[in-house]
Amino acid sequence: FLMQVKMEPGNINMVQLSPTLQATRSNFTRVHQGKAPPYLEYFLHRGRGQVLVDVLQSEQGARFLKKRNRNMVVLVEDEVPVLPDYAWLTLGQIQQLLSMDNIVNMDSRTVLGCLPFDLGREDQALAGGPFARLLVQSACAETGALHETSDLLHWFTDLKTRYELEVRQIPLNDVEEWQRTADEIRHVDDDFFSIIACRVEADSREVPSWTQPLVKTSRPGLAAFVCKPINGVLHVLLQASVEPGNFDIIELAPTVHCTTGDFRRLPPQQRPPFLDYVLEAAPGQVRLDALLSEEGGRFFREANRNLVVEAGEDFPVEVPQNYIWATLRQLKELVRHSNYLNVECRCLVACLGFLDPQEAGR
Repeated sequence: FLMQVKMEPGNINMVQLSPTLQATRSNFTRVHQGKAPPYLEYFLHRGRGQVLVDVLQSEQGARFLKKRNRNMVVLVEDEVPVLPDYAWLTLGQIQQLLSMDNIVNMDSRTVLGCLPFDLGREDQALAGGPFARLLVQSACAETGALHETSDLLHWFTDLKTRYELEVRQIPLNDVEEWQRTADEIRHVDDDFFSIIACRVEADSREVPSWTQPLVKTSRPGLAAFVCKPINGVLHVLLQASVEPGNFDIIELAPTVHCTTGDFRRLPPQQRPPFLDYVLEAAPGQVRLDALLSEEGGRFFREANRNLVVEAGEDFPVEVPQNYIWATLRQLKELVRHSNYLNVECRCLVACLGFLDPQEAGR
């Protein structure tokens, strides 16, 4: 995979590994009269390679109003020139880096989360431990799913018909409990997030300087999968999540998804389901624990804690109505289409990989 070491103004560590091409529409249409992004022709011109992935995927529904990005993976046979700040990495190398804090950026994670699961998984599974073999079995198994895919889709569609989402744009002056200063919009109690104004100068971008707003969160958030073998096949517990920016009301989110750390102040009866379970998991249950950055072109030094917890035998198979168990094979079927898995869910799918993350990180 041709990866770029890219600077973004909001990155915690200045540069992170981004996809070959990461550009807004205004970038690649050169609205700002800047240079065209490198390698653009491989993705806009048909015939440059075999398209493995091409799907519109949503971004953070709690932060953006109906924002989507086109996620693509193109397989090329011809020699590709490697420009400065670019390098080839294997999928195995990227997966090892995904278990480390703030190395692989969000855009890379969501694209990798859309990959099919038939890229050398058998050899990678042999190098992993028992959890790695469970992952591969879950990705390959055609039987053993607790719910047939048709039943999963029926459950998902039924929930969508039960809820309505009305979002109206209002003047900023009408927003309650928020205040505007010369360079910031923030909550009166400094909760949730703020919008800050930034001036950026960079010598490796399409234009040398610009100004822009960035979302600055008050505390890190949390995205966590609870996994459990059912019928001998590893399943992931998903929740149906309503967020104001969603295209179609509901998307499938991780077992626990908190956009900021404010959940810690809530009384136990108001805390999200399964939150205490993932936070109090024994070290032997934790298969992934990494602090991963949000997209540095939109968020200022924001990172969320990403957890994968393997549940014990005592964890119930019966779950609340807005939760459902799914295999990795089913997740990979759903991610081929738009507006099923939210961005946090896709990033965690990418992080699962095929190797035991604890082994890969050593």
